[in-house]
Amino acid sequence: MAFESVDLEAESYMDTVSLIRGNLGRPAMPKDRRIYFMIKQERVQENGMLFSGGDPLPFSFKLEPTEEKTGLIDSYVGVDFSILYKITVTMKRKGGEKPLETVAKFDCRVPNGGVSPELGRRNQS
Repeated sequence: MAFESVDLEAESYMDTVSLIRGNLGRPAMPKDRRIYFMIKQERVQENGMLFSGGDPLPFSFKLEPTEEKTGLIDSYVGVDFSILYKITVTMKRKGGEKPLETVAKFDCRVPNGGVSPELGRRNQS
């Protein structure tokens, strides 16, 4: 399969979706109202071919805060909100009108974040 481009979007944000509540919970926040910690967009590859059973396209990105007011926070699933980490990969096919898209969510522990035992319940950054 020939493609024009493969793009990656990595995000970390707070949302009102809760896996704990399931279908009884609130719907996801609109993108423009979310509190973001990281948004990265990168082009993985341009003008190439994918072969059935061939090697996967490798990609990488640095997990770092991109928003001025916030740092990264450990992923979290709560009753009222969740902290999500998500990667969206979009492939635009040559001659195709609709791009192919896949989404993967992952859990993350932020080094040097969270609660410090020396400080008690105060958060450290």
